Amino acid sequence: QFLYFIDRFRHSSRAPPAKPLPRAPLLLSHQLDTANVSKPCQLLPAMDAKNITVVLNVTCVVGLVVATVLAGVLMKDSHDTVQLALQTGRLASELRQSSDDLTRFIRTYTVTGNASYWDYFQQVIRIRNGELPLPDEPWRNYWDLYISDGVPPRAFGPPHALRARMLEASFTGPELELLEEAQRQSDALIDMEDVASNAMEGRYRPSNTTGLTEAEARAFSVRAPPNQTFAMQLVHGIAYHQWKGRIMRPLDDFAAMSARRVEAAIDRTYRNNVVLIGVLAAML
Repeated sequence: QFLYFIDRFRHSSRAPPAKPLPRAPLLLSHQLDTANVSKPCQLLPAMDAKNITVVLNVTCVVGLVVATVLAGVLMKDSHDTVQLALQTGRLASELRQSSDDLTRFIRTYTVTGNASYWDYFQQVIRIRNGELPLPDEPWRNYWDLYISDGVPPRAFGPPHALRARMLEASFTGPELELLEEAQRQSDALIDMEDVASNAMEGRYRPSNTTGLTEAEARAFSVRAPPNQTFAMQLVHGIAYHQWKGRIMRPLDDFAAMSARRVEAAIDRTYRNNVVLIGVLAAML
């Protein structure tokens, strides 16, 4: 009896089992109340075909404006490159041509004795130094046509020294130094040519310069019979040719240096144009 009582007490102390919760009724699709269903949030407005077209048109217009500006910049760069090449070649050609003209005129004068060639010689120097009007397009042939026809082949502009035009040009420091060195050597050669021309007239520098100033030592103050043979030897001898080499060497170095710079500028312009064409092609 005692065990029976304990067993009944144990069963009576247990909690009654929990009843299952009722399930929510399933609704069919036609029973849904679409009015009460919340719509998803639209963060961005839907873009229709018209809006897309407007955006594309604006993008193309902006791109064309940018491309036009770039094209203008590249065109100016191309123009500057061409002008650099022309200016470089013209000034170097003018200096070389003037030096050759001086050589030709002094040699012709010493051989023929025709004073007209000495006059041409002096005109070349004065034009180069900015003392006489500068012929238009001075890098072109002038003196051959003038001597042949007897009249100037072109009009003249105001005097403008060659060295001043070199300084005004867009040359680099090393390039300008080479041109100036060539002109210094050319001016020094003129002194030898001046000795030859004075020998044609019977004027010489003093052989004994002791006690003389530099100006007195360089003056053609000694009178003696003209010596045409001596004059011809001066401007045809080995010393004269060596001095001509001193003029042409810096000119040749200048031509090579400036050519490399011009080629680099042309290559840079070409690459920029390729980039611009690629941008335009991508926009199309």
